Amino acid sequence: MSGVKYSSYEIQRELRERQKCMSRLNELKRNIDAIRERINNMLNKMPEGVKDSFSSDIKSVQNWMKEKLADFYGEMGSSKLKNIIDEYEKIKEKGENALSTLVEVLEVKREEKAKELMKNYERLKAEISGYIPLFKKWKSEEYEKIKEKENAIISLINKENFRESEGKIDDLKEEINRMKMETSELEEKDNQRRYVLEALRKVCKDMGWEEKEIENLENPKEAIIFKVDTYSSGTMTFYISLEKIKVYSPLVKDDGTCIKEFNKVSEKLKGLGVETKFKMEGDGEEPKLIQKSVIDIPDSGMEKEMEK
Repeated sequence: MSGVKYSSYEIQRELRERQKCMSRLNELKRNIDAIRERINNMLNKMPEGVKDSFSSDIKSVQNWMKEKLADFYGEMGSSKLKNIIDEYEKIKEKGENALSTLVEVLEVKREEKAKELMKNYERLKAEISGYIPLFKKWKSEEYEKIKEKENAIISLINKENFRESEGKIDDLKEEINRMKMETSELEEKDNQRRYVLEALRKVCKDMGWEEKEIENLENPKEAIIFKVDTYSSGTMTFYISLEKIKVYSPLVKDDGTCIKEFNKVSEKLKGLGVETKFKMEGDGEEPKLIQKSVIDIPDSGMEKEMEK
């Protein structure tokens, strides 16, 4: 029969649902792919030091990048496609969170970490500055290495290798604390030694011996050498180290004069707060040993007495 014919139509409900699900899935896949591409570009441009410093954050992002997307196709039933949509939406949400984490690392955490490390470094440097005179005096070689380590830390921070620079700062802080303790102890011993020297100068003057020379005052690692002229028996030389005193004495000992004279020196030193006990090392011309311990060093009143 000739002529135009027509008819109304209605797509079955299941078919409409499948088409709707397919459209949503394709949209979600495009969103997820775009997030992955963005994250991948950011990770490729991110310095390795930053990745290492925020390893837990980066690992969570990398784990998301490995998420598998379920396959889908039009012949699937609408209920199955809707389940896949739920999975895709969850993956997309996790991807958005991963992208936010990455942006926070790059734009916020990285800067905050650099500032934190620089603050810690500057605090440590200020602490070191207060001890530079002691470090140069007692541990000059170690101090030179300290300066090299400081430069290495700054270089690591500038390269954004935060984890390694943080470890280097901690190591340097531990080393500085050790050096502070050791140099403070050495300085205290040196102060005691110089007090002993001044006490000895006063005692020798009281004994009627003339001071001739003092050596090594500017070289704290060497024993201070103090020489006096005893007149009757020649030059007596004291060697004052951080731990003990040795003295080469020209005084004869056969008649007991040597022991008596040194006992007299010990008594006078004791009155100035210095405990000593003379012992003979031998009969050769080696310096005789005086073991010593310094009790509480008197205040400025005693120092003034020494200056008289």
